[in-house]
Amino acid sequence: MSVTLPMQKMEQSKLLIAKINFPRESLILASIGHMFFNFAVELIL
Repeated sequence: MSVTLPMQKMEQSKLLIAKINFPRESLILASIGHMFFNFAVELIL
């Protein structure tokens, strides 16, 4: 897993961000949540 995943998601979503009005922080928070969820699943297994 990469610590830079949230910023990579922001970079990949440039066109979406430019066209739609929504909080930009939601992409970063979603990526961080994804990383924590994967970590928790790997910890359990």
